[in-house]
Amino acid sequence: RLNYPLTRPRSRLLLRPCPNGNSGVTLLLCLAAHLVVALSSSSSSIADATVGAFYHPTEINSRGVPFGFFPLELKGREYGFSVLLDVNLREETFNKVLAYLEEGFFLDQYTKELAVEVLTYNGQLGYFCMLKVQFQFTDGGNIHIEYEVDTAKAQPYIYDKESMTETSMFRLRIFAEGLLVFLIMVTLMIELVELTQCILSTGGVSGYFSSVWNYIDVTSIAFFIVCLSLWFFVITNVSKFTTEPRYDIYHSNTQDARIMELNMGGGKMREYSQVLDDMGQILEAQVLYNTINGINIFLCLLRFLKYCDFQPRMGVVTRTLARAFQDLAHFFILVFVVMMMYTFLGQIVFGSKIKQFSTIWQSARTVAGWTLAGDDRGIGDELFELPGELAVAGILYYI
Repeated sequence: RLNYPLTRPRSRLLLRPCPNGNSGVTLLLCLAAHLVVALSSSSSSIADATVGAFYHPTEINSRGVPFGFFPLELKGREYGFSVLLDVNLREETFNKVLAYLEEGFFLDQYTKELAVEVLTYNGQLGYFCMLKVQFQFTDGGNIHIEYEVDTAKAQPYIYDKESMTETSMFRLRIFAEGLLVFLIMVTLMIELVELTQCILSTGGVSGYFSSVWNYIDVTSIAFFIVCLSLWFFVITNVSKFTTEPRYDIYHSNTQDARIMELNMGGGKMREYSQVLDDMGQILEAQVLYNTINGINIFLCLLRFLKYCDFQPRMGVVTRTLARAFQDLAHFFILVFVVMMMYTFLGQIVFGSKIKQFSTIWQSARTVAGWTLAGDDRGIGDELFELPGELAVAGILYYI
């Protein structure tokens, strides 16, 4: 999102693939203003760009000057002016497009943020990959770069039927997934029976939820059901996902004027945008699926400890944890408070001198890693080498 001073034309520019990105051969940019601009990238003058040659009568202002930019509404994106860069452009045409972006204020020294999304497909491995890179241009002249990579298998259940190994692994996978769904349904029925019995015997659910273990069971089962729904969504949408090898977004990149004229009135751009949105939704669902599964693995570990309670020797752990639960809870609260104090202390005292304490988030990462894993992120020597009286504070903090 770009902010310009008042001396510029009143505009608010959005420089990103609008929310959901682009393919491996393109970069989609959006502008949110309506400008009349004469561009040097056009080999014909404005006077030569007569009505009917390159512009429709509605695209000419009252003074007979063509508009420099033309808005396009794309589903799920902000209303604005869309530009797509194609790596298949020849150098001369690419330079014209680059001049179009610079002179149209898409990219200049006032740019604050640039978001790039690249969608690729590996046909040999059968994977889609979405790369998102965020460039933030700070007032101090630095460029902060953040990136995110997500992948999705195009056909999770496709295998080589002539390979005995792949066939066996596929059958094992189907059996394991079927067994998982069956066990989820069984545990759900068990919890429902326990809840019903509690209601019939006590007239309420307070008895059922008086045990912490029941909260863990219910949460874990709910996560399993959510994951099944997300996996079904991913499989269904991946199987329906289609795309063309190439989208002819522009009418012609070689014409004398208006080289960014959209083909089919922007129809191809809309199709291309929809493809990116569809794959973006699939990848977002898969990321959420993986996240919930990661949390649920920890809950399953706790449930395993609960179910081990029936065996005298294995139940030693669960009974010990149950009896010490209140003491452990107070201990962890105390540890959290101490860590927070050291976090704020490190950021306030050493934030201007040491990078690992420069922000609250950096300070929290340093304190957490130092406390839980013994990793001080290399600040030990820096604390002892601080100048003047600050070195005393560094030594006390380290101790």
